Amino acid sequence: MNETLSAHPGATVVTVGHSLGAALATLDAVYLPLHLPSNITFKTVSYGLPRVGNPAFADYVDAHTTDFHRVNNKKDTVPIIPFRWLGYEHP
Repeated sequence: MNETLSAHPGATVVTVGHSLGAALATLDAVYLPLHLPSNITFKTVSYGLPRVGNPAFADYVDAHTTDFHRVNNKKDTVPIIPFRWLGYEHP
């Protein structure tokens, strides 16, 4: 990995996912910048993202991701689960 990173300085890492994959892409959007060099930029695109964490987690994602996009279909039920009354929130 270090060889690849040194061969592509200033690279962009894009995480993309749908439904459960969108939840994983969101977790990666938080995890990867903590473990990869700071000269790498990150972008996340999520389709049909379910709520992944509580309001504190959503605030953390909002504060620490600069290029984060959620795409939802109005009739898709996945983005409304788990429910807000259970303490879950979207970033």
